[in-house]
Amino acid sequence: PGFTELQAVLDAASAGDTIELCPGTYTGSVVVDEAMSLVGAGMASTFVEGELWSPSITILADGVALSDLGVIGTGDGVAIDGAEQVTVERIAVTDGGGSGVALVDAQATIVGCEFSGNPIAGVSGTDSELHVSDCIIDTGWAGIHAVGAGASPSTATGNTISDVSSFGIALAQQDSEIIDNTLINTHAHTDTVGISAGHDGGTIRVEGNTVEGFHGHGIRVQHPYVDTPTGGAATVTDNVVTDGVLFGLVAEELDTLVLHSNTVEGIQWGGALVAGAYSDGYGVWIDGVASADVADNWIADIDVAGLVVMDSTFTSSRDEITATHLWGVLLH
Repeated sequence: PGFTELQAVLDAASAGDTIELCPGTYTGSVVVDEAMSLVGAGMASTFVEGELWSPSITILADGVALSDLGVIGTGDGVAIDGAEQVTVERIAVTDGGGSGVALVDAQATIVGCEFSGNPIAGVSGTDSELHVSDCIIDTGWAGIHAVGAGASPSTATGNTISDVSSFGIALAQQDSEIIDNTLINTHAHTDTVGISAGHDGGTIRVEGNTVEGFHGHGIRVQHPYVDTPTGGAATVTDNVVTDGVLFGLVAEELDTLVLHSNTVEGIQWGGALVAGAYSDGYGVWIDGVASADVADNWIADIDVAGLVVMDSTFTSSRDEITATHLWGVLLH
């Protein structure tokens, strides 16, 4: 009562307050610079509409909580800049001009949100720690994308991501965990990557994910473009990668790799046999790994080779490789 603009309400609030918004649309890009809770009546009932090309909501304070809102605008939906212990729950950002949630030098937990039609990403982070779970993300350049260092491992758990043009989940950080996500892509780009984890050293865990229709790499662990990689450890277990074109699962430049109980199937270039070899279509590709433990994987229906190992030391047990057009196992 007594306020006509949302920013005025936020400015009048004190740290620790909870602001409850009734159904309706609240206009004007707003800044939250105190620890408080902003609660709507539901992502399809209460909307915050930002100004042209500006984030609809900018968070600058630690301990802010947003929930049950729809966000409209032509910039980022929610921008978190330099703030920690931020919680974003049940927020919908549709057809914005950037990312659904964008973090810079920040830490946030993002749960149960819906992001659609945002051209950069559902969630993006730079030098940030992000924990994204149970979100639905479709279209855009990436589903979840983070680069740089965070204070602790970033995580992506239980998300559903579809029809991105480059990356499903890419955590280009030293430490990351990507667990129980479903990624389905129908874009016919040969450079799409379902999951990319790791950068230069650190610990990577990729477990229980379903990755379908990514034509470049289904799952890639460790960053292959670091000039002098310092290794790291990756555990890749119980994932299903299907209907790719170039590579099903790639692990490069690691100290240790545990690769257990994965299914890689249907990695097909689909081209004609040329000069005695297919162009691409590899099930599992291991390159530059000091110690790889490969066991209990199912690799089937692959154009060129089921398992390729280059410049690595590895053990393999109980792996089943079938229906490859050229080689079951290729060692370099």
